[in-house]
Amino acid sequence: MVGAVEKNKPVPDVSIEEDIFQIVSLRSPAGMYVVQDGKFVFANPQFLNDEGYAQDEMLGSEPLAMVHPEDRERVRQNAVEMLKGMRTAPYEFRTISNTGEIRWLMETVAPIQYRGKRATLGNVLDITEQKQAEQELRESRHRFRDLVNLLPQGVYEIDENYIITFANQQSIEMLGYATEEVNANPLNALDTCIPEERERMEENIQRMLKGEKLGGIEYTLLRRDGTTLPVIIYSTSIIRDGKAVGLRGVIVDITERKQAEAIFQTISLSSPVSIFISQDGKFVFANHRFLDDTGFTEDELLNTGHYELVHPEDREMVRRNAVEMLKGVRTTPFEYRSFTKAGEVVWAAETIASIQYQGKSAVLGNVLDITEQKQAEQELKAQKDLIDHILATIPDAVLVVGKDNGVVLANAAFYDTFSMNMHEVEGSSISELIPGSGLSESLPRILLEQEPQIDLEFRYKSNGHNKTLVATIMKMGEEEALVILKDVTEERQKQERLFLTDRLSSIGEMSAGVAHELNNPLTGIVSLAQLLLEDNPPDELREDISDIHNEAQRAATIVRNLLAFSRKHAPVREATQINKLIEDVLRLRAYEHRVSNIEVQTQLAPYLTEVIVDYHQMQQVFLNIVLNAESAMAETRNPGLLTITTERFNGHVRISISDSGPGIPQENLNRLFDPFFTTKEVGKGTGLGLSICYGIVTQHGGKVYVQSEAGKGATFIVELPLEGQ
Repeated sequence: MVGAVEKNKPVPDVSIEEDIFQIVSLRSPAGMYVVQDGKFVFANPQFLNDEGYAQDEMLGSEPLAMVHPEDRERVRQNAVEMLKGMRTAPYEFRTISNTGEIRWLMETVAPIQYRGKRATLGNVLDITEQKQAEQELRESRHRFRDLVNLLPQGVYEIDENYIITFANQQSIEMLGYATEEVNANPLNALDTCIPEERERMEENIQRMLKGEKLGGIEYTLLRRDGTTLPVIIYSTSIIRDGKAVGLRGVIVDITERKQAEAIFQTISLSSPVSIFISQDGKFVFANHRFLDDTGFTEDELLNTGHYELVHPEDREMVRRNAVEMLKGVRTTPFEYRSFTKAGEVVWAAETIASIQYQGKSAVLGNVLDITEQKQAEQELKAQKDLIDHILATIPDAVLVVGKDNGVVLANAAFYDTFSMNMHEVEGSSISELIPGSGLSESLPRILLEQEPQIDLEFRYKSNGHNKTLVATIMKMGEEEALVILKDVTEERQKQERLFLTDRLSSIGEMSAGVAHELNNPLTGIVSLAQLLLEDNPPDELREDISDIHNEAQRAATIVRNLLAFSRKHAPVREATQINKLIEDVLRLRAYEHRVSNIEVQTQLAPYLTEVIVDYHQMQQVFLNIVLNAESAMAETRNPGLLTITTERFNGHVRISISDSGPGIPQENLNRLFDPFFTTKEVGKGTGLGLSICYGIVTQHGGKVYVQSEAGKGATFIVELPLEGQ
């Protein structure tokens, strides 16, 4: 803003018709004012509204008084330069509105004749929101650049010639390069793969460029130093104007199985103002900004048809909206595509009004160039799609947590893992979402940079199932932390099963030695006792000798069980109908069930697919479990109920054997399959039965486990793979 035109300087005699000036100023989305002798003498409604002044308050005041003190000298210099013709580009500055609010303006000034006197005409565009958007854009870019580079996964983009056009810090480090090297000499994606896999990689890239969805693909990457790296790459095609122009995706290092999420987002807004007048569908006036935006000179543009600059696909829509706006039916700007002189397609937002120009009806148009805004929206959408894709393809749960331990963002894997939805998660405290995990206690140490990374392992119960999770916590940005939660339940279960198998193997080897050592003396005792009984000893000795013979036989049975437990031989397997095997076992125990008042209920799935098993070994498994159930129900001294169910489940046959006994205490559940562990009285069990069952089922590629609550019986479950599974 400037107080007045400098004296002794040539001032062009520029004026416009009063009615056109009034209509232009009143309908213009930009602020307009006139200054004479250092005082406001005119201000249009937009300018008054932007600055929060009433007309009476504004007129007669000094323009520089509302300029921010730090910007006044710069505004004065820029205005003088523009009035002298030394500057043509608008200049930006801050003002202090009537309410004390700081606003950003973009201004051009020009000398005019106003009501017969020299004056200065100012055109002002409020760019406060643009400035705020630019600030948010810078912060957003920094934030998401930090996030992408913090992720333990590689993020990349390649073009249709396989050249890597983007790679985050992790992907560059994965390959052993320095960032400067990659920036100076972009890599070909095929060169990052070992030679024998390059043809397959190229074939897969071409398939995805044609629209195929291939999911995660394993490759062996070639590091700069010649070493290799096994990875899984999740990719999707980059679509522009309906055509695939490349791929983007995530590289997961499967040697460590660390997953993360990359989040990247940006926005951009810029909208200068143009003014034109058309009569009979042709341009008769255009201001400097309109000419600059379209690239035409005034001579080239005037008398050109207005709709010749509108994209053919948008012309009918523009006509329809223009008619509605001229009738007063529509008041909001309408958007359309137009052409510049160079043939470039740009986006415009336009409002129009009816005026009288040079004595004839005309149309006044105010046009905002929103091309950058549209491009920003497309870029924002592409970046959101990239972020959504990265989040969707990473199998681990990911959280972004603020300094108050509140969750800022969560990916789909988190919602699936913890059975929650967005409304429950975002904004909630992490201590409420995952109590007892130790995360809320660890986050302050990360945010205060006391530790660069913290790894926690904890158990979490979801949908009735216990899960083991490993959490990796890292700092992201200034006040946020990245939490990656990996489900390691299956890995820990495998470790436990391997540990149990190892123990069984060790005990088996020891048992074999003990059994062989005991077998010979036991054979002698049994034989000698048998001979003594055959010699018809006196009655007082016969009972003692009989006890010796029976106890030796029982010890021999224990030895045979030990040998069976320790013996390592391949089962003789053949196609077997599990339902028939179950029925055979029940026939063997039918008499005992009758005399013990045990009711047997079976729910055997009809037409069950055969399984490949050793019939006699599997008969031993089910017989042992049934015997244990009978023993358990005998403790209750009530009529017992034995329920056996078979069904097909996830490529397996599942056999469930339930009893109505007293159940198994929680502290014993994890020890049931240990060798020599038994809850039976001394002399009534060796503790080897379930261990042998475990060994047989495991050798068949299946698994056996138990579900029980004290006082509610027990259910032993055997799962065997179907043929071909």
